Amino acid sequence: MNNLTQMMSHRVKRMREDEKEEIKAWSQPLENMDNPSSKKRSFTLDPSGNYLDYLSDDLYVMDIIANFHTGFLEEGILVSDHHMIARRYLFSSRFRWDLLSVLPTDFFYFKLGIHNPCETRIPYRNAFRICKLMAYIFVVIHWNSCVYFALSSFIGFGKDDWVHPNTSDPDFGRLGRQYRYSFYFSTLIFTTVEDIPPPMQQEEWLFMVVDFFIAVLGFVNRSVKKKVIAWHQHLQIYKKLTKENQILQNLLEKPRVEVAGSVHFPILSKVQIFQNCEKSLLEELVLKLKPQVYSPGEYVCKKGDIGREMYIIKEGKLAVVADDGVTQFAVLGEGNYFGEISILNIRGNTSGNRRTANIQSIGYSDLFCLSKEDLRDALTEYPDAKAILEQKGQEILFKMNKLNEKLADELAIKEQELEMKVGRLESNFDSLQTKLARLMAELESSAVKMTQRIRQLEWEISLLENEAPGDTEADGK
Repeated sequence: MNNLTQMMSHRVKRMREDEKEEIKAWSQPLENMDNPSSKKRSFTLDPSGNYLDYLSDDLYVMDIIANFHTGFLEEGILVSDHHMIARRYLFSSRFRWDLLSVLPTDFFYFKLGIHNPCETRIPYRNAFRICKLMAYIFVVIHWNSCVYFALSSFIGFGKDDWVHPNTSDPDFGRLGRQYRYSFYFSTLIFTTVEDIPPPMQQEEWLFMVVDFFIAVLGFVNRSVKKKVIAWHQHLQIYKKLTKENQILQNLLEKPRVEVAGSVHFPILSKVQIFQNCEKSLLEELVLKLKPQVYSPGEYVCKKGDIGREMYIIKEGKLAVVADDGVTQFAVLGEGNYFGEISILNIRGNTSGNRRTANIQSIGYSDLFCLSKEDLRDALTEYPDAKAILEQKGQEILFKMNKLNEKLADELAIKEQELEMKVGRLESNFDSLQTKLARLMAELESSAVKMTQRIRQLEWEISLLENEAPGDTEADGK
């Protein structure tokens, strides 16, 4: 027993020492940050991060050596004397810039560390970060402008509307104007704020495609990018379809119903409100089911949202969570459904067709969605089925204690009165249509009779005019 006690006390003591060491390790950077004069630095350079710097320094040194052995023209004569080449290069401004580029400024990192305290010590941190971001964007646009100008030179200035205008034009002959135009054109490509001349050459198409990819993918939030990539990978790995209606629309109606029914009919028949419904109604509804895939942590619906769809779980698991998004009340699995009450517009529903819970996907979940509009269109030809569905919905709400029977009766009476008014209006409209049709028929009949009478009068007048000259000649004789 004593040995066990000593062992436990030794282990607890060891754990406390480890915790102290861990706290010390985490607090050391803060101490160094608060005490700039401290000689101890917790920041170390990653050796792999300096390879690029060392490579650049080697290239600059090789360039300096090459310049000491590169001849030059003097009055049209090539000078190859090493002493003259070295003297000319040493006293040139280019040598000073080359020498400045190979200075070992990287060693300052070993003394100062790579931590940049500006973002934490200056009073306007957000403004500083925005300025840094704008500087990065300007650098990217600058590089893109240089590539655009080089590509225009390769294709030919002014060859089409896409490339840089011809440099022989006095307006575009200056270097500053050429750079400003290239920078402006690159900004248009990245921001797509204005119409861009369409590319004509293959090189132009390739440049536009690369720039669009940079503009879309380069400035997207990293977390959003990861979600989209993971979502597409999930679809490809498990060979799932999100637009199966476009595939089935090429089939005739009967084969389309058979294919969709064989896949979705067992799923739809599990829903309580659709049980014992007509098979023809279910066959029409299976064509309106839309597959949807939700990624981990994504909300299918939130509490208080207006319900416009119902969902049936094909694969995966969904959690009914609290407003904090962590506490789980229940887990829904394959074959479960929710939201069926909100698409029926049941009278007396105290929730008012709003979602009463937060539904969150635990992993990747495959759901079938049925919208309120699709159900309403399908029920227009099945009034009896509509009444049965509403009755089942009222029974479910009554069990959930979310049905106001008094309000439901009042709304039912109002709907009956409204239906009676609509019926009277329809009957009055039908009678008006009948009277209007009768009047139109009488008008057409009278118009026909009037036309015939006018033609008869015209014929009689023409006869009288023909007889008049003969009577005049007889009287003369």
